[in-house]
Amino acid sequence: MAMTSIELFALIISALIVVKILFLFFNKESWFKFVKTLYTKNNSISWLLGISSLIVLYFLLKTMTIVQVFAANLFFALLMGMVLVTYGTEFVKMADKIMKRKLPAAVLVNIIIWLVLAIWALVILFT
Repeated sequence: MAMTSIELFALIISALIVVKILFLFFNKESWFKFVKTLYTKNNSISWLLGISSLIVLYFLLKTMTIVQVFAANLFFALLMGMVLVTYGTEFVKMADKIMKRKLPAAVLVNIIIWLVLAIWALVILFT
């Protein structure tokens, strides 16, 4: 059975979600050790994730419009927001600490990408 790129992406994220949830229920310490290792190499991981996101976007745009991608992003944002609000106090403290620092280049690039994509979606919606 040959999979399309979109089906492959769905397989990857589905498998990662199941593995993560299983680890969280049955071996939290092991999952945390992995996450700690991943996030302490944040600069190289940040750029890898950014490049990967653009590759995924390229394939998504072969079968979806930017408007459809943004609609799917709303679903994801609401689902993630549900969890993040649960830890609101901790996130506000972290955000306060981050806001006092200069933004790293990877964050600035991320902001520019979001801005360009949002403007693109708005132009499509209103033209």
